[in-house]
Formats: sequence, C-alpha cells, structure tokens
Amino acid sequence: MPGGGSVQITFVANVPNTVAAGQYQNTATATYLDPQRTTTTGTTNATYSATSSTSEDVTVLGKPKLLLVKRITRINTQDINDLIDGRSDVAVTASNYVAPAYAADDNDPKWPSNYLRGAIKTNAIPQDELEYTIYFLSNGDNNSTNVKICDLVPQNTTFVPNAFNGQTPNDGGLAGADQGIALAIGSTNPTVYLSNIQDSSDRGRYYSANDSSTPSFCGSNINGAVVVNVTRSPDLANLPQATGTGTPSNSYGFVRFRAKVK
Repeated sequence: MPGGGSVQITFVANVPNTVAAGQYQNTATATYLDPQRTTTTGTTNATYSATSSTSEDVTVLGKPKLLLVKRITRINTQDINDLIDGRSDVAVTASNYVAPAYAADDNDPKWPSNYLRGAIKTNAIPQDELEYTIYFLSNGDNNSTNVKICDLVPQNTTFVPNAFNGQTPNDGGLAGADQGIALAIGSTNPTVYLSNIQDSSDRGRYYSANDSSTPSFCGSNINGAVVVNVTRSPDLANLPQATGTGTPSNSYGFVRFRAKVK
C-alpha cells in the first residue's frame, strides 16, 4: 500500500440469540511489514482502540416477552372471582391443571396482585353463557410492539356477537355495529369495547369459522376466532416492559369475549 493510501474492509456479523443485552465495542488490529524494523521481515501491529470512539459501538437490545393466561371469568350472570394457581404437577383432570410449559406463567411477580381471577376449568350445560378472559403481561427485557392476540372460540360453543352492546367507550368502530369483544389496559375492568367487524379505526374483529381471511397466526379456525390488535399508534404504540408488580400500568391487560354452549 503506498504511503498515504487506505483500504476499506467490510464484513457482516450476525448476533446470536444467546447474546445478552448490552453495549458491545469492536476492536480492530492490523499486522503489517515494517521496513524500519531490525529485520526485513519484521512486523508490527496497529490497534484501533474501541474505547476511544463510540462510532462503532453496537447496542444489543433485550428481548420482549409476552405472557398469556386464560381464565373463565363468568357463567351466565355469575362472575367467577377465584384466584387459581395453575400447576402441572397435578392430575391432568384436576381443575387447576396447566401444561408444564405454561404452568408458571401465572406466578410471575410482575402480575398485579389478585389480577388473574377466574377458573381454569368449569362445568357447564347447553345454553350456558361462558366468559373467557385472556390476560397479558409484557415482562421481557424490552417493550412489546405490534401486539396482536388471537383466541379461537372453543368447540361446542358459539360466539356471542352482542355481549357488550351498549357498553362504552367504544374504539371508534362503525356506529351501531355489534360489540362482542372487550379490551382492558392497566385495569381490572374493560377500558374499551370493540366491534366484531372490520373497520379501520377499531382494534377488534371476529372471524367466523373457516373464514379464509383469518390471520395465519391464529392457526386453524374451525369454530371462529377473536382477534385484537392490542397496540396501535399513536395512543398505544407498544406495551412497555413491566418493571415491578403492575408497573407501569400499561404493561398488562386483558381481552374478553363470551360464548354460548351448544
């Protein structure tokens, strides 16, 4: 390389999933022949000190994580206020059995105290109306963005399209449309009621069984699907990571709907 010349080397580095969140610096070292050394083949090093500049620093962000816990919170006109610890070390027929992968989700210390009310299993007869509540908590190392929740309507039940008609506030949906979905952010009660149809300003939608437009993340929609876009700009661009029990208040909430037993 002639005196005063330069060369640029470009490369791509992938950050593995196992790398912890934090700021990382990149140190570069070049080895070259130095004619001023005592031997003609002598070498020396030039090292770029990463600590002297921040222009090459890479910040690895923490991973977001969203916990979901589902409960039956009402049968007909009777609210279910039980607080049940889901466990995997009980019989699968037990009223509090939860699969091992999810058994600890309701024990996270960042859930608000006594928030996860409702039954995991219950008895019902034809024509009973069941209320399903899907609680969510953003408890990762970063904010949760583009949060969408889909819950498939259980088999042998029928979605109740007008469960929350007349309830306010609504989400700006079409006037007069049925409201079968409720959403809560940072509250034990719904903070907004959603319509079932596709309207641009409303975050909720019900997809009937086998609807070809059902979002793919719902899986197989054989009996109806309830979908809620929880986050929406500018009023709720993300769910911030929880930093303590129920803190901040917009890090948790729930989606709710009702279904009638066939």
